[in-house]
Amino acid sequence: MQPIVFSALSSLATFPTAEFRIMAKKNLLNDSGFEVDVAGSGAEAVAAFSPGKYGLIYMDIGLPDINGYEVTNAIREKELSSQAAMTPIIALTAHAAIDVQAVCGKVDMQGVISKPIKRDQIEHIWQRYGKGEPIHVDGLIVIDGIATSISTSAL
Repeated sequence: MQPIVFSALSSLATFPTAEFRIMAKKNLLNDSGFEVDVAGSGAEAVAAFSPGKYGLIYMDIGLPDINGYEVTNAIREKELSSQAAMTPIIALTAHAAIDVQAVCGKVDMQGVISKPIKRDQIEHIWQRYGKGEPIHVDGLIVIDGIATSISTSAL
């Protein structure tokens, strides 16, 4: 599988974040059946991305070189120029998710969740965005155009 982003072939593509690099090293994601690619920087994430390669991207918005919003814009430009479908991008933040929700929506991210992210959240996010199942994800703020909802408890 590939970076912390899930690919259409059930690969998980994850983009720059120390937490995910650590998780990948511990095989938490691979043990869940995902292929994981990890980019060490925003520039690496942009270079690694090609439309259709991943089924889901986890994007740390606090990257040291290029912030996650700029990386997302570059990914969206690649998708637009190739007329590819948008890859779901979930923002990871050290701040309260509600604080970055508006900016995430403006760059066409599908959701935002505060770190640290747990294994069950990773799996539920994949079910929701990778498989299209209408599943609840604890702590995820779903961004859908103007309408948003905050998921904070199990159904």
